[in-house]
Amino acid sequence: MRKRNKCGLFLSLCMAVAWTTQAQTSADGYVIAVEGDDVYIDLAEGKIAKGDILEVCSKPGYFVHPVTKKRIRKESKRISSLIVKDVFGDYSTAKSVPSQTLESIQVGMPLKRIEMAVDSSANVGHIVAIDGTDVYIDLTEEEIWPNSKLEVYSKDSYFVHPVTGKHILREGEQVASLEVVEAGSDYTRTRLSEPSLSPLEAGMAVKQGLAVMSESPTEEPVQMALPTQSMEAATAGNNSSNSFSGTDSNILSGEEI
Repeated sequence: MRKRNKCGLFLSLCMAVAWTTQAQTSADGYVIAVEGDDVYIDLAEGKIAKGDILEVCSKPGYFVHPVTKKRIRKESKRISSLIVKDVFGDYSTAKSVPSQTLESIQVGMPLKRIEMAVDSSANVGHIVAIDGTDVYIDLTEEEIWPNSKLEVYSKDSYFVHPVTGKHILREGEQVASLEVVEAGSDYTRTRLSEPSLSPLEAGMAVKQGLAVMSESPTEEPVQMALPTQSMEAATAGNNSSNSFSGTDSNILSGEEI
């Protein structure tokens, strides 16, 4: 009996170690402290950079089958998103998005990186969190162009050639448009300006389109990629019918160029 009990205990310990190892290898990092508005994580210099986005997940667990006593893994659920603020030698600090989810974050919760599509264009951001009708993006108030359209694109994917096995890039397609509700220093809160063609998720790219302005309610909107000052001047009562008065001179926003 003693040998049998020892064997059973040994097997239980092995199962626990194996399960713990599996849980650890599936995470990219862990929450190590929460102080004030700051979330401290164990990802440090060389493993993460300022502005990177992570998902905080609930701690993994398991159910015990009432009859077979078999352990059934309970998958983690997304709790919050984090935007990395500062990176140090042994740890980093991050801010929760949306901020209301901070109270749900606990020490020991695993972290997952959100894979972002690489885009070399300027002023391209990504969705970092979705909370009800609010869509949070990582573009700040300094990066948002006034009166610009925000277009959401699905994530890039790949086709695999059936003969050569070569991966062929399939670029993401526009699935939604957003309007800015509140632009901040760390992130911007937006909402859908029209129904989305597919469900939105963290990691989708957000690009800024051309500014839209209308001279009168009866006219079609005119798309113009103008600086903010020019746009304000153009709508400040200038006579738009005289914008182009001749072939030798162009007038933009009431000023000769």
